[in-house]
Amino acid sequence: LGARVPIGSAVRNTRLYVLSDELQPVPVGVPGELYVGGAGVGRGYLDDPARTASTFVADPFGPVGARMYRTGDRVVQRADGRLEFIERRDHQVKIRGRRVETGEIESVIRSLKGVTDAAVAVLPDASGNPRLVGYLTGPGVDAGQVRSELVRLLPSYMIPASWLVLEALPLTANGKLDRKALPRPALAGQEAKRAAGNDRERVLSEIFADVLGVTEVGVDEDFFVLGGDSIRSIQLVSRARAAGLALTTRDVFERRTVADLARTATETPAEEAAAPEPADALITLSAEELADLELELSEDLT
Repeated sequence: LGARVPIGSAVRNTRLYVLSDELQPVPVGVPGELYVGGAGVGRGYLDDPARTASTFVADPFGPVGARMYRTGDRVVQRADGRLEFIERRDHQVKIRGRRVETGEIESVIRSLKGVTDAAVAVLPDASGNPRLVGYLTGPGVDAGQVRSELVRLLPSYMIPASWLVLEALPLTANGKLDRKALPRPALAGQEAKRAAGNDRERVLSEIFADVLGVTEVGVDEDFFVLGGDSIRSIQLVSRARAAGLALTTRDVFERRTVADLARTATETPAEEAAAPEPADALITLSAEELADLELELSEDLT
């Protein structure tokens, strides 16, 4: 697992295209979908016009009337012209209105230090909305560190919301990743969670669990590894303020855990508890964090 599979190049009387979603050729080294043109392309599927229409499409690069076959394979073309297989397009999903290729995320994760292998799956969160779940293998690999590295390499919507570290990824009899056998986060073995040791930690643990849609949260667990994002960070700050604890979204991004936030929070007078977070609290976010926040809010509204 992890290495791309070479599938060669076109044979005689066959044309291979690596195209974008707009059916435009992509540059060398950029993933795209593989289409086949030339004399070997058939006319369609027998007695299945709907499938034929979606798979056999007009070939804009061939002679008039020519068709090309949509393989459904995601590939990348090397500088020498050979093609490398990435994954089936079936693994393409939509997260917060954006199209995501789980194979591309897996490739980036595998490139990180300490990661032996990785997989990314799509599972529903507590509200039934799709979320990305990351699976890691490697001696001593740390999910929080992996996520921090990904923040520099991928946009926020491509970063898994939850993580599991496994001894090995499940495989089929043919040695391929068995995605159906990947454990759900709630069912996987976890280390014992350290419980709240004071009132502040207890209150914040309950707010974490409520905002993230989980049953319980240990005081040392990372808000973002558990599925937090920019929008949920605002919800966390709002509910903490209502409970009498003043935090900013910047605090959530920097502190991340119940224990650290409990030490950072200040007491909020009763008359201020119901007030919204000051606007200047968002100004302390970096330009990248604000961009992520604006993107997520715009997607949520549409």
